[in-house]
Amino acid sequence: MKAYWHILSDNIMEQYEFASLLHDQEYGFSLTPPDITELKQKDIPIVLLVHLHSTTFDACSLFRHLHESMDATSLHIIAYTDKQHDHEGIHRAKSLGVKYVCTKEQVKGLLSHIQKTVS
Repeated sequence: MKAYWHILSDNIMEQYEFASLLHDQEYGFSLTPPDITELKQKDIPIVLLVHLHSTTFDACSLFRHLHESMDATSLHIIAYTDKQHDHEGIHRAKSLGVKYVCTKEQVKGLLSHIQKTVS
């Protein structure tokens, strides 16, 4: 699946770790949420990888804003947590409409699988 992947995390090393798994995909990364207007201009599906516990932005506010301002068919959100047994964070993200909430290791596995499938 060709898509634009945006890694949204306040951990720069984590951004590079994920980006290395997206070498055949179009991607970007930032410490704070990207410009919604720019995202809307993409003509391919958009996947946001969002760190639930970043300190540079409030993930829940972002989820609310994105669902209000984007077409749901063009935006896919994968929220991830680096905390073990993060039931509260997972529940909060899912209650705001995020379908995919996983651990950092699960995201790495997913990205590795996508690269193997695309290659």
